[in-house]
Amino acid sequence: MDLGHTLGMTVVAEWIETENQRKILQELGCDIGQGYLVAAAMPESEARSWNWR
Repeated sequence: MDLGHTLGMTVVAEWIETENQRKILQELGCDIGQGYLVAAAMPESEARSWNWR
């Protein structure tokens, strides 16, 4: 994460499945996460209309 941030990038964690994983990544400075904790995989048509917040 430090390298990504040093290079001016947004750091994205994938495959977050538990609240504990999310908490640790957030504490480490991860910017964005995705995975089954947020939502299961879905077709593009559903993703476009899904409420992300």
